Amino acid sequence: MLIGKLDKQITILKPIDFPDGQGGRNREWVTAFTPWASIKVPRSSVLNVQGAVSSDLTYEIVLRRENQIVPGWRVLHEGKTFNVLHSYDGYDNATVLQVREIQKRS
Repeated sequence: MLIGKLDKQITILKPIDFPDGQGGRNREWVTAFTPWASIKVPRSSVLNVQGAVSSDLTYEIVLRRENQIVPGWRVLHEGKTFNVLHSYDGYDNATVLQVREIQKRS
């Protein structure tokens, strides 16, 4: 891992669940840490979702080794939110995240 390629500052968010007082729970996203990372060009695929064609973009994010990140956490970068699909220890003391952009439909 070349440190100079870690040129994007991202925010890692972890979920915190707390009771809502009515037997359910609410979820808040809190900042776990803000590392520098490298974001690779996304891979795209076309899916058939409920009879409609939908595109799916999956990104690979490389950062310094961080073993806390698990699937279900989120990444923020430049106003975009991504779901962490998979986290694994890569080469050269790095952690690799496979993430999918959360698309908000209006």
